[in-house]
Amino acid sequence: MGKNMIGGINPWIRMWGSPRLTIRAIVNVNPRYGVFWLAWVYVIQVCFFVANTYSLGLSYSFLSLLGVSLILSPFIGWLWLYFTGWVLYFTGRWFGGDAPMSHLRAAAAWSKLPVSIALLMWFILMFANPEWVFIQGMLPPSTIFIQLITLILGIWSFVLLIQSVREVQGFPILKTILNLIVVWVVSSIASVLIFSALKYLYTTIYYI
Repeated sequence: MGKNMIGGINPWIRMWGSPRLTIRAIVNVNPRYGVFWLAWVYVIQVCFFVANTYSLGLSYSFLSLLGVSLILSPFIGWLWLYFTGWVLYFTGRWFGGDAPMSHLRAAAAWSKLPVSIALLMWFILMFANPEWVFIQGMLPPSTIFIQLITLILGIWSFVLLIQSVREVQGFPILKTILNLIVVWVVSSIASVLIFSALKYLYTTIYYI
């Protein structure tokens, strides 16, 4: 069996078209398989997107932004993975789900597989135009194309999340979608509270 095979299938290929079969094979054999790598890939492309959206390249060098993104993304990815797994676990209980948290972390991480394409495009753009890649509007055809592709991949990622959570929780599709809506609400509230706390802490320290 090849090193990329698990449960008799290659999840890196089969996840795109058969998410329920793939996530079942993963959680049955090793629910930790690939999850941290996928979380890192997801977060690092988010870092690049944020750097471009807020034109951080005007204030910081390309290498510093790239370096910070590469250094922080594994830690942030780990936090995202465990927070998302916890919210899926916590809210899933409200709907009668009994999937282990490790299975839900796997569902969340593997649903982000499509964003690997977006990360590849970011790296191609960096290689071609490193001085402009983190400045909004300086490479409009390229960055708009990446953002459009990212949107499409994001929609497909959500489809994979629905099917993956549906499989590990044993929910019908409508209950799964309702569960994910609740997850989005809880996550949004938590994000606002965390951002507000960090902003208050930064302001307090800055003016001391």
